[in-house]
Amino acid sequence: MDNEELNYLSNLAKLELTDDEKAALVEDLDQILAYINQLNELETKDVLLDIKTGLMNVGRVDEINPDHENNKETRAENLKQGAFLRDGDYFKIPPIFS
Repeated sequence: MDNEELNYLSNLAKLELTDDEKAALVEDLDQILAYINQLNELETKDVLLDIKTGLMNVGRVDEINPDHENNKETRAENLKQGAFLRDGDYFKIPPIFS
């Protein structure tokens, strides 16, 4: 991974990185990608992919609530009530990790 690729990815992720962070991240990502390439060399032809766990999906089916008004005015009103800052088409929220 080079700095150009990292700049592209950090822009997509809306990350602001210092030069030191970029250098460390390039090194870390190079190690991760090298490990993935090493895993790609493994022979997996005889590995069973159908593993039974006994678990089942208990999620519900998504349903549209006809009583919910999904229009621009309702969304705009909801956004006024939140503490969100806009950055173009994105919302900025306070960080949860330091």
